[in-house]
Amino acid sequence: MSEAPVRVTDKCTGCEICLNICPFGAIEMREGRAYINEACRACGECVDECPVGAIVTQDAKTLDLTEYKGVMIYAEQRDGELHPVSFELLGKAHELASQLSEPVYAVIIGDEVKKGA
Repeated sequence: MSEAPVRVTDKCTGCEICLNICPFGAIEMREGRAYINEACRACGECVDECPVGAIVTQDAKTLDLTEYKGVMIYAEQRDGELHPVSFELLGKAHELASQLSEPVYAVIIGDEVKKGA
């Protein structure tokens, strides 16, 4: 499993204030220190309330966006026919893609889509 978005540092004094703060019940005590379990949703309540600043958020990883290209939309369909809003989305996607000099992609989710595919 990946590392938790919130962690407890060595500054933890075991005061247990955070136990009642967490709305997800994601904090438990282990060996006199707070421990963040897998129920953590990174809401930050415990980070704000810890009196000694022992609970911190992990640094978000920076994504390399150079590999991402194009403008993509999800085209809606009903009963095998493309929904009119899909054409509106394609128009806006084309406007944006023209400004960025990128291609446009549409993903149609469904089975037996007839028109417009």
